[in-house]
Amino acid sequence: MTARKALVLTLSLLAVVVAWSWPLVLHPATYVALPQRLRGHWLEIVANDQLLTIFGVAHNARALVSGNFRALIDHGLCWPTPNAGFLGEHMIEAGLLGIPGYLVSGDPVVAYNLACLLSIVIAGLSMYGLLSYHGAGAAGAWVAALLFALSPARLDNLSHLAVAGTHWIPLVLLGLERLIDRRRLRDAMVLVLAAVPACLTGSYPLMTLAVFGGGYASVRLAAKRQCADRRFALLFSAAVLAVAAAVIALLSPYFEGQGTWRLFFGRGTTLATYASLMPGGSRGVGLVALLLAAAGSRRGYRGAWLALAAGAFLCLVTSTEGRLWPAGPYLPSLYSIAAARLELLHYVRVPAALTGGVVLGLAALAGLGADRLTAVAARRAPRWAPAIGAGIVLLVLAEVFWPPLARVTYGRDLRLAVREVAPRPEEVAAYGDAEEPVLDLPYHDDVRRGVLREMPHYVLLAAYHGRKAAACYNSYKPPSQQNAARLATRLLEDRERALDEIAAAGFRSIVVHPEMPGAAGYAGLSGQVPE
Repeated sequence: MTARKALVLTLSLLAVVVAWSWPLVLHPATYVALPQRLRGHWLEIVANDQLLTIFGVAHNARALVSGNFRALIDHGLCWPTPNAGFLGEHMIEAGLLGIPGYLVSGDPVVAYNLACLLSIVIAGLSMYGLLSYHGAGAAGAWVAALLFALSPARLDNLSHLAVAGTHWIPLVLLGLERLIDRRRLRDAMVLVLAAVPACLTGSYPLMTLAVFGGGYASVRLAAKRQCADRRFALLFSAAVLAVAAAVIALLSPYFEGQGTWRLFFGRGTTLATYASLMPGGSRGVGLVALLLAAAGSRRGYRGAWLALAAGAFLCLVTSTEGRLWPAGPYLPSLYSIAAARLELLHYVRVPAALTGGVVLGLAALAGLGADRLTAVAARRAPRWAPAIGAGIVLLVLAEVFWPPLARVTYGRDLRLAVREVAPRPEEVAAYGDAEEPVLDLPYHDDVRRGVLREMPHYVLLAAYHGRKAAACYNSYKPPSQQNAARLATRLLEDRERALDEIAAAGFRSIVVHPEMPGAAGYAGLSGQVPE
């Protein structure tokens, strides 16, 4: 892909996303976007998760810029629990995407919003590059880029960047193709440079890369076995080892944390169903993509069709269970079968997220189908070929952004609603310039008051003040969260004794949030903790 094409594609994707998220671009430091269809309990949960993602983006961007790489896992929340990043998604790659916004503004919400935009642009560019390398023309590559970058699986889940972040995977596949064809050291390095951020995105994208990439690579290496000489074997092995080393280094705090605290436990897992992936289903992959993929040629394109189909199929049977038709046999997922034998897999809550690999493969196959249709049109009706290509692109956009069609094909309205999340300046100012650990009050560890009201707000504030904090909102709850709640309760019973215990625990200041229910009992406590 030439620099000019990359620039045009980038600007086009930005224009589409800006129009879709309008008026977010006018207030990037104040507002964030959520799916308009969310209501009630789900809106509350997703909105709170989004606040944690804002913290992850801002904190990790700050840590990467300052060179404080230890803080990527030891992020200071849930203090004094060490390396508390192991309690959920680390969001290191999201912090990498947040660096431009953080450098320009220093504002956590700006960093988050720009990270979301960049993830969409990277998805489109990487898919366009992969399809172009396989010989697809501009129309087919553009269709694949749009389907992948603007898929509901991504746009609906930007509040969970570490879950929806499959945007690097086409670039990894492109790096593999270049290494197979050219067998140069620089190509092995490109493969590593693409795979490492893909692995640093989150646990679900890592699993998607492993499953989809495993199927894709197996087919491609089998087809290119005549090229797999000793030089390729050495370069490929070195690249795999380098990526594996990065993954092991990333996962080691999780294993260490589990070995120390034993916090992870088996939870109910959410799998997709085959019915939900059909047009109109809750996880519908789109009618246009299905039709274009079916129109794609199994021949040509350097043998890419079978490899892409293999990767998508493996992700499908891993993440999905149920019946293909109402009276058909029940098909268990490969994930369920494997989880029955591997306890570690029970810690993963939403294996259905691996359907992101189905979307990836289907978008690429649809691009090949669009390329075939435009090529046939160019031979039979050259004058109409550009119009046919443009019509397919417009149909893809209409399927995503026209609510009546989106409800038919994707089973949901994909329009966004913007909401204000930026805290009041006086709230941030209450933390001062000190760097010592802070205890926010009120502090509860129950679901209604603590998990769904207090903790998400305190975590957002931590993205601004940057101090270590008892605030804790994540997939698992450490003992420190219960201890902080006990200290907060004791303040209401015996203030003097509780202040001594708070100081002994290492907290050096208290911030009381008067807008929170129950804050009146902590009146007069904001400020330094007496030692």
